[in-house]
Amino acid sequence: MALYGAFITRAKNSNYNKLVNVEVVDGWVFGSMFIGAMLPYWFSALTMKSVGKAADDMVKEVRRQFEKEEIRNGEIEPDHEACIKVSTDASLKEMIAPGVLVMLTPIICGV
Repeated sequence: MALYGAFITRAKNSNYNKLVNVEVVDGWVFGSMFIGAMLPYWFSALTMKSVGKAADDMVKEVRRQFEKEEIRNGEIEPDHEACIKVSTDASLKEMIAPGVLVMLTPIICGV
C-alpha cells in the first residue's frame, strides 16, 4: 500500500500525463492491487514447494546409494556426481513455474 501511495503522489505531481483521480474502489484498480499483493506469497509458496521436491529427490538418491552399499575400507564410497546431478536437475525443473509466474504476470495483466 505504501508503494501504491507513492505512485499516486508521484503521478499527481507529474508534468507529463498528470494523474487527476484514482479510485481504489474501482474494480480494475482493486483487482490489480489484490493480484499484486498476492504475487509475492504465490511466488514464495512455489519456491518452497520446489525446494521440498528437490530435497525429496536428494533423499531418494542418498537412500539409493546406501542401499547399493559400495563398501571400501569399511566406509561407504559416496557418488558425489549423482547428488550434484539430482540437485541441478531439480533446481532447473522445479523453478520453471516460479519463473513463468514472474515473467507472464506483467504481460498478462498489461495486455
